[in-house]
Amino acid sequence: MTCPSCGAPMRIGQGTGSFTCDYCKSLYFPSSNDEGISEIDELPDRLCPICTIPLWNAILKTGQGQSAHIWSCKRCRGMMIPMGGFPDLVDQLRKSDPGAEIPPAAPDPRDLQRRIDCPVCHKHMEAHAYFGGGNVVIDSCENCELNWLDHGELRRVARAPKMATAEYDE
Repeated sequence: MTCPSCGAPMRIGQGTGSFTCDYCKSLYFPSSNDEGISEIDELPDRLCPICTIPLWNAILKTGQGQSAHIWSCKRCRGMMIPMGGFPDLVDQLRKSDPGAEIPPAAPDPRDLQRRIDCPVCHKHMEAHAYFGGGNVVIDSCENCELNWLDHGELRRVARAPKMATAEYDE
């Protein structure tokens, strides 16, 4: 990303969702959509596994000044999240947005038959039910350690009733 004031390269602030220009010292806070996602720059070599358009390097605001780096699709609004950070991201969202719980619903069995390719290694991702809350079907690439979530699935996981997640979270 380049500085809107002077055009110099900007660097992202650690966990803040802001950018700093080392040249003119400007701070920039990109706007975010209704899910708290701010698209930063297009990744032309990483295509959305659903839409096959370029994914965007993005920041997901998780609340209390925290954020996570993800890849996001502007069209279908799905998101690619590193597996290693997924449990912490869900915990941060639960703490920052304790809103109304969304009762888990049985996943559509057809979602388990879906075959999408990983945007990094281009191998088929494994579709599986994620029981960490929300009973959603996510797609995972074990090779690249990435999870694909369709629009709204991350919020469903984060807002799942605690009782529904207790036996799976341990």
